Amino acid sequence: MNSTNVFWERLCFDKNLRRVCRWESKRSHFSRSFLEFASTGLLQKVHEALIEKTYGETQTLVLHNSRDSTAIKAREKPVVQFAKTSSEKKVQTKKGEEKCLKEPTRIKKQKAMSLEGMLFDLPKHCTIGTKKNSKGPAENWIGYKLHLDIVNGGVSISAILTSASVHDSQVAIPLATMTYKRITNLYDLMDAQIVLQLPLLFWDVYFI
Repeated sequence: MNSTNVFWERLCFDKNLRRVCRWESKRSHFSRSFLEFASTGLLQKVHEALIEKTYGETQTLVLHNSRDSTAIKAREKPVVQFAKTSSEKKVQTKKGEEKCLKEPTRIKKQKAMSLEGMLFDLPKHCTIGTKKNSKGPAENWIGYKLHLDIVNGGVSISAILTSASVHDSQVAIPLATMTYKRITNLYDLMDAQIVLQLPLLFWDVYFI
């Protein structure tokens, strides 16, 4: 919110910026434009085209790709989450006995899903997130979590916004799929807690 207000104040007194952005000096127009950008995914398309032109057309080889997330605080009411019960299905075997089969986790289901399906399956509502900071203690916040793939020079290649409570490991495969389509890199860097949650097939595809 603070960055939005600063941008609006800059538009009010900067003629050149208003001319470049083609904005009228009305707050209602400004808000509607932001809503249109969010609903159409315009900024994501512009970012993807820029990465494709910079790295794809020139066939630039990237050494390492760093994958991590950052907290996005929001002034919204978080959605109350209830404890999930283990969903099991009973299957009749050939001998007539009943066997319980657990429903596969989100990470296991992602191996057979398309990129669009994986992105649609990720929660995107406002929740309460918990994450350890660089000094060790855990921090809580209300809002969302921005997952990023960043290469040499601090350039963001792929970005996915999810609920604050989503674990980084659940977004690793969708992020890797997006980045794989946009650039060619030698290896990925991730936190150990993310790597341990990933299936072996993921390593076969992206790291060997």
